[in-house]
Amino acid sequence: MLISHKHKFIIINIPKTGSRSLRETLAPLNVIDLIGGSSQSSVEVKFSHHGYIKEAVSGFKEEGWDFNEYFKYSFVRNPWDRYFSFYTYYKDKLKFYQKTNIELNDNQQRQKINTFNLLRIRATKRFLKVLYWSSHHI
Repeated sequence: MLISHKHKFIIINIPKTGSRSLRETLAPLNVIDLIGGSSQSSVEVKFSHHGYIKEAVSGFKEEGWDFNEYFKYSFVRNPWDRYFSFYTYYKDKLKFYQKTNIELNDNQQRQKINTFNLLRIRATKRFLKVLYWSSHHI
């Protein structure tokens, strides 16, 4: 989630839709006042990177900001490309977890288990292969 108090907008980031590129483009321009994340800052925790609009509403209320004054928007992506992007992202993560010898924190350990479980499902693999083929041959 990206928030600009000066320009009165909130960007709700949907996973795999280019939110990192947008963040990296806007951050150096000093347009963004708050970039949601998982850091220890109490304000940033209220507004997670891929947070829901409900989180923004409650976070704004807690901070005493007027949610209705802000323009809210998000970006979407072709669903076929987005799903394939998810697949390749998790496939790369799986390779990382299989090769790494570093000690993982609790969050990384959870991600590792979720990644293994997701990619272990044969139906998911077949579906994504068909999805990829279809999106590049239609």
